[in-house]
Amino acid sequence: MKRNELVIPKEIWKNNYMSIARHYGGMKVKGRPYSIVNKNGITVAELSDPNSEHYNWNSKYAIEPGETQDLVFDELIPFYKKFGREKLLELLDEGKTIDLSNNMNYI
Repeated sequence: MKRNELVIPKEIWKNNYMSIARHYGGMKVKGRPYSIVNKNGITVAELSDPNSEHYNWNSKYAIEPGETQDLVFDELIPFYKKFGREKLLELLDEGKTIDLSNNMNYI
């Protein structure tokens, strides 16, 4: 899959049919599950769950306005967390292949 099919920035998904994801924390695209994540790769579901270590008791928002909110292919979220947003996008732009079955390595 191409970069724009793996990591979809908020600027793209918020203004079309994908905006429904904001009500559910994610959605399926062509049968593939995607979740909204913050800049650290933490999903909205984790940020909204009071039992989660990532829950923010001091805010009424799961992700603060203005913070990065990407819609990410669920199988890629561990890579998003490991490498960070910018490095992951750089790897995808370089055409690196990410081996989902090989312990989070890239080729």
